[in-house]
Amino acid sequence: FVRSLAPTSFFPLLAGAADDSQAAALLALLQDPARFGGEFRLPSVSRDDPAFGDNVYWRGRVWPPLNFLVYHGLRRCGFEAEARRLADDGYGLFMGEWAEHRRCPENYNAVTGAACDQPDTDTFYGWGALLPYLGVAETIDVNPWNGWEITHGAGRAHVGPLLTPAGRAVVEVEDGWLTLSVEGRPVLRTNLPGRFRQLRLLPDLIGLVLPTVDGAARWLEFPQVPRRRLRLARLGSRSIEPVPGGDGVRFALPAGAGPTPFVLEL
Repeated sequence: FVRSLAPTSFFPLLAGAADDSQAAALLALLQDPARFGGEFRLPSVSRDDPAFGDNVYWRGRVWPPLNFLVYHGLRRCGFEAEARRLADDGYGLFMGEWAEHRRCPENYNAVTGAACDQPDTDTFYGWGALLPYLGVAETIDVNPWNGWEITHGAGRAHVGPLLTPAGRAVVEVEDGWLTLSVEGRPVLRTNLPGRFRQLRLLPDLIGLVLPTVDGAARWLEFPQVPRRRLRLARLGSRSIEPVPGGDGVRFALPAGAGPTPFVLEL
């Protein structure tokens, strides 16, 4: 046992080993500006540790692999808002160097956000791309717990093409609609905001887990599915029929609590 606290202290979230009280204690550490909070995160040792001021390698600097692992620990445990903030922090930190210098650094100063203030920091390093990856993961991701995910967030977005289980995919968000295209063809459209999990696109089956449906008029469309090919559609445990409108087949989504599985059998 050691007294120093590092981002590895959050790895019980990634392993699914922390109980509720332990997870709450870890979140408090994550947000404490005297520990792991602050503008540039995550320092490789807590800010109140004597080693932090050294600002050399693992003695205080920000390392993308640590952010990557902590982010996925937060996501696994359902701390979506905290994970989003960490992703935003990392993306902003990366873009500060990329936009001005076209550098993809090995690590960063946790106080100033600079990358090249130390002579032993590699200015272009493979895992430096993990920070902008977290920004991508907020829109489209594949992970061991939730499978293939896409997120309908606020504003506009265009992410891709990326390699996915179904092929080269692009996610676009515009005018309140999310469109997922695979190999240049739109395969899913929706105006329901939130994160869609466990996405499967198979020749005879399309499946996903919907986020909670609010009280607004929400639809789910499959533009490449002709109505004649529809064998069965299920929302949760009950059948659901398509409604007029849209391209391909469109379904009206009733308001409901909690994430709900949706399956389309062809």
